Amino acid sequence: MLILKTAMKNRPAAELKTAVVRECSEFEENRKESMHKIAELGAKKLRHCPVIFTHCHSSTVEGILLEMLRL
Repeated sequence: MLILKTAMKNRPAAELKTAVVRECSEFEENRKESMHKIAELGAKKLRHCPVIFTHCHSSTVEGILLEMLRL
């Protein structure tokens, strides 16, 4: 983001908005890819566990459990 800040100095607001939206979209895509990879790895590790206890609701844990059902 620091690079974006430096590169966009004295640019029109519309150009800044476009750059921020692009950065946010890239961040979200990276987050989704990471969650998918975590779910795949977690499901492989826990595949043969007969019982799994969870402490609280977590989208990461939920993704792992759903991926386990898919395997």
